Amino acid sequence: MGDYHSSSPAIPKLDDWTKTPYITNKDIFSLDHLPKSMIVLGAGPIASEMAQAFARLGTKVSVIQRSDQILSKEDKDMADQVMNVYER
Repeated sequence: MGDYHSSSPAIPKLDDWTKTPYITNKDIFSLDHLPKSMIVLGAGPIASEMAQAFARLGTKVSVIQRSDQILSKEDKDMADQVMNVYER
């Protein structure tokens, strides 16, 4: 058997972060209500999937990504197609 590595969410280092409520991909499924809006930091596969799911459920979602491409480890043409779907 190979090594198993689980991923952990990265919590940004912000001055007033402790005053800002946040959830991670680990506890997003424990919500007891659908948020009216949310900001998703990052646009990798998990963040993109969660952003799309909540948007389809009615949450107003904004995605913030460091680079100019979502799914930055994927082929740009494919990522651009996904981005076009998200924008619609």
